[in-house]
Amino acid sequence: MTSRLYSNAFRISFFIFFILNLWQNSFFAAQHATPVPRFSSATVWVYSEEVPGNEKYSPYEALENTALFILSGMVFGWRFEYTPPDKARNVSEYFLLEPVAEISPDNPSFSLSEIQDKGPRLYGRAEFIHDEATVQSFLYWGSIVFKTSGGRGYGDRKDETAGIIQAYTNAIKQAVREYARAIEKNKPKIITGEIKLKDEPRLFADQGQVIADVNILLNIKEIIPYSVF
Repeated sequence: MTSRLYSNAFRISFFIFFILNLWQNSFFAAQHATPVPRFSSATVWVYSEEVPGNEKYSPYEALENTALFILSGMVFGWRFEYTPPDKARNVSEYFLLEPVAEISPDNPSFSLSEIQDKGPRLYGRAEFIHDEATVQSFLYWGSIVFKTSGGRGYGDRKDETAGIIQAYTNAIKQAVREYARAIEKNKPKIITGEIKLKDEPRLFADQGQVIADVNILLNIKEIIPYSVF
């Protein structure tokens, strides 16, 4: 009789322990889960007229290319390699930005709508509905405590779409550079890592230039110092 009571008490204790442990784990997961948005979107614009003397220009194609560049950076991000300029060592600045993955214009999750021609600019709203692959990307970026940084970059109006992409790229480079300055007293030889657009970037024009402002999530993979001056 005593043995049976002991056995029942053990089962009840184990069951209570199991329920409490399950509740605790579920609560912890809920508190630390990173919510994945249903889609990523951004307002994009390009110039609706070509610069005189340049090659034939398709504003819609330019708008689509710009939209895909921005959305790819918001969803998947880029790998980068950066060499800061160093006059004392006669080293020129170098920055390489490589997409982790690129969104194809044929991807059914991608759309470009609300297209409007407003004077010198063609506007549109770009959107990408997240699928299983992009959800995994968001979970990855939410699983590590990434650093944040911001930067401003410039491009030339006469370079049209290339100038706009250059403005975004220079802004990202500036964000990496500002963060590196904060953590490294001496200029490194090479910095490598990965970045992702934290939110929708801003683009505006001023006196023949296009100017981009970005906020990024940043993960430094490696910092290689100069071993000898």
